Amino acid sequence: IIDPDRGHIVTEMFERVVKNGDSGRKLKIWLDTCLTTRGGKKVSLSQIYLMLKNPFYYGEFEYPVGSGSWYKGSHPPLVTKNVFNKVQEKLVVPLKSKWGSKVFTYKGLLRCANCKASVIGEDRYRERLNKEPRYHVYYHCTKQVDNSCKEPYISEDELERSLLKLINFMYIAHPQELFLTDKIQEGLEEFENMREALFLQQDINPNSKIWDIRDYAKYVLSNKNAEEKRELFKLFNFPLFVQNGNITSLRAH
Repeated sequence: IIDPDRGHIVTEMFERVVKNGDSGRKLKIWLDTCLTTRGGKKVSLSQIYLMLKNPFYYGEFEYPVGSGSWYKGSHPPLVTKNVFNKVQEKLVVPLKSKWGSKVFTYKGLLRCANCKASVIGEDRYRERLNKEPRYHVYYHCTKQVDNSCKEPYISEDELERSLLKLINFMYIAHPQELFLTDKIQEGLEEFENMREALFLQQDINPNSKIWDIRDYAKYVLSNKNAEEKRELFKLFNFPLFVQNGNITSLRAH
């Protein structure tokens, strides 16, 4: 159920982006004066971006996240779908980079398992008959250590699926080794609040559906927020490598 005391604030958030072109940081300055989380904390910048990307506010939600199954909520929408789409076009969350450089989400987070060189991203366009070229991002060894390194390329989609597999393995086998940063804990709180609201809209007891860090990771990776995606790598306190199309720690399990 949408809190009536907060609903108008959410509506104004979207309107400020569309009408005034407010950035996430500008919204945060304003929200610090009028909105807190259920725990009484100020809303973080990452939470603001998650809210602005959440289709729940125009009356639709996906469950489970990433499943492709969409439902209409029974609550009155806080914004129109048109306003929501305009916000998606206007609001971006770029990583800081040098002028003229292309930023790849997972740059600097992985190394090649074969030669231990760094792994970088690369744009690729696949030509299609009578259609626009299809854009893909691939990651590969820089070969700065071994120019003959044969470690294969891995697409960004494959890399993210492999990351989820690693998180799943660690959660089952070594849960005590997953480190929750302050940003991840803030994201978990926001995810829990959103999840609870979605279930209540469908008259489902939120406590009847168990969730954990794996569900949150799926949500982040489907949200297309580069900063949040990079933060997931901080769950691990050991270096990660790319090996034969998978992310691995190269340590004995």
